[in-house]
Amino acid sequence: MWCDIDAIRNALLGLKEPSLWFDSLLESGGLSDAYPEAVVLANIPQDPRHHPEGNVYIHTMMVVDYAALVRDQAVRPLPFMLSALCHDLGKAVTTQAGDDGRIHAYGHEEVGIAIAGEMLKRIGMDDDTVKYVENMVRLHMQPNRKYGSGSKVKSTNRMFDEAVCPEDLLLLAEADHFGRLAPPPYDECWTWLRDRLELYHKTMAKPYVTETDLIGYGAEPGSELEELLAYTHKLRVSGNTKESVEKAAKAVLRKKHRFAGYQ
Repeated sequence: MWCDIDAIRNALLGLKEPSLWFDSLLESGGLSDAYPEAVVLANIPQDPRHHPEGNVYIHTMMVVDYAALVRDQAVRPLPFMLSALCHDLGKAVTTQAGDDGRIHAYGHEEVGIAIAGEMLKRIGMDDDTVKYVENMVRLHMQPNRKYGSGSKVKSTNRMFDEAVCPEDLLLLAEADHFGRLAPPPYDECWTWLRDRLELYHKTMAKPYVTETDLIGYGAEPGSELEELLAYTHKLRVSGNTKESVEKAAKAVLRKKHRFAGYQ
């Protein structure tokens, strides 16, 4: 069948412009069999100020074609290309005209998670790929938004820490930006995001409080240890030193009367 995993893989990884494959199927009516979500997107409008190219399907195909240009840079090329294909599926549910008369799709990233997951499972993608794409769909708006708002380092660190593949997330954000007519300049954003990714990697390469350390401080295995691991990891991602995180962990344990040997 044209809609099996091999056919979609070949289109997304083997074609210079995967959109031509999807367009031919859309025109013949065959796309409805395995990717009916695309047919819906063709009827979903977008704000012409941001998307003069037209409906969500057109934008999606432009994103997929740009993603094909950079797919060799992706850590996981096939899941990356599937993320480009699925990134705006939530717009089919969330798009509406606002009080200002403009078209909005608030929350489409979150809504799109389940839609993407169901579609990928239906065409036979493995669980690991589904989880990757769901993660990318949820986060795809964040890199460019964080640049636009001038977010602090700890905020971008948290974003990268949530990402299943930070490098691929930035490629998807780049493809999303260029998947439109007359996109604005992107060089400054591109540099800013990659500088922030480098800072994140440097942060995560520093010494940190481990599970063994926490047990040594007196944390009991089980829910207490899990909660404390989550807490110390959050502090680590925010850029705190091992010494300061260690001090904070001990304070938590002392408060719970679980910590011995410290006053």
